[in-house]
Amino acid sequence: MIINFSFKHMDASEAVRTYANEKSERLKNYFKGKIHVTWTFGTEKAGHSAHCHLLGNSMDYFGEATEGNMYAAIDFTVDKIETQ
Repeated sequence: MIINFSFKHMDASEAVRTYANEKSERLKNYFKGKIHVTWTFGTEKAGHSAHCHLLGNSMDYFGEATEGNMYAAIDFTVDKIETQ
């Protein structure tokens, strides 16, 4: 699994990277083969946003959420990908 992180309009946070990495490992259980995960984190007027793009063998999933808390946004994003 390859995981990339990018931060827009906010400072990079090791705690957010670690949390998103743990959640990405949860996604690994659903998909077999090579997986490439790209996380983009940012702040907006509505709150903190998390975008996740997951690419793999014949699969392409995307989830995003905007919440008041970055960790809640990550949780909702992973939930959306799991339901797909």
